[in-house]
This record gives sequence, C-alpha cells and structure tokens, in this order.
Amino acid sequence: MKDTVKMEIKPSDLRALLNTFNKMGKAANKDLRDASYAIAKDVASELKASAAGANSIGGNAFQAQAVAQGIKPRKDRLALIKISGKRKVTSSGASVEDLLFGAEFGSNRFKQFPRRSPREGRGNRGYFIFPTLKRLQPKIRKDWVNAVGKVADLWRAANRG
Repeated sequence: MKDTVKMEIKPSDLRALLNTFNKMGKAANKDLRDASYAIAKDVASELKASAAGANSIGGNAFQAQAVAQGIKPRKDRLALIKISGKRKVTSSGASVEDLLFGAEFGSNRFKQFPRRSPREGRGNRGYFIFPTLKRLQPKIRKDWVNAVGKVADLWRAANRG
C-alpha cells in the first residue's frame, strides 16, 4: 500500500501566501513565477498529448487537436493554463473558443460534437481536459508546494546575513 498525504489548500490560505510573497520582493516572485511556469508547461504538454487520444474514449480527436492549439501555459505565481483563441483552427472556420466545450463535454443537441460525456460528480467527466487534470492534480499540487518551499528557503538563506 502506497503512503499518500492529502493536502488541501484553501483560497484564503493561498491569498495569504501570495501576499507574503509580495512582501518578499521581486526576486522571490520571479523565482515562483518561473517554477510555476515550468509546472504549467508540463501540464500543457500532457493536455496536448491527451487530446490526441480523445477519440479512444468517445471524443472527437480532430476537434480535440484543434482545441489543443489553444492550450498555453501562463507565467504567473500559480501554475496556470489558458485555453483560448479566436483564430480559425478548422477548415470550417471554427476557433478554439467555438469548439472548446463541445469537444470537451460533447453534446446531445449539436451533431458536430461527440455524444455528451458521462456524468461524474456534479457535472460531466469530459473527454480529455478534465480527466487529464484530475489525474495530474496531486502531482501539480505537490510540485507547486515544493516550488514554494524551495523559493522560501532561498529567500530565507539570502536574507539571514
């Protein structure tokens, strides 16, 4: 049996942590942005890879690949991904924003999208974005908390003397 530690980060704690980083100065914030961007880049790569396999779980691989063109990591103190784009990504003139929710969750109303994904929790499972993020969430959380710890340790070491 694998030892696991459940870690919960409350929004109020997160705000307090980011406010503390504001007081630590530009260097600490830049280091945290760099570490968070590296995490976001890895997640964006995983999302793009999972878009290629969307067909195998009932989604539309062509639409998923078109949406994947709009997946970009953001440089922020949190590991953020942006999925958007108004540029045409299909021959029919659809943009990432036009395809995003239909390609991810499907539709029983609009025939150009795959069938609605199965229900899960309070919503639907999704085809490639939500399942991938759900699978990666523990690793993302662990990597980000470790990055915060490393930046804080560097800041403490630099400000002792």
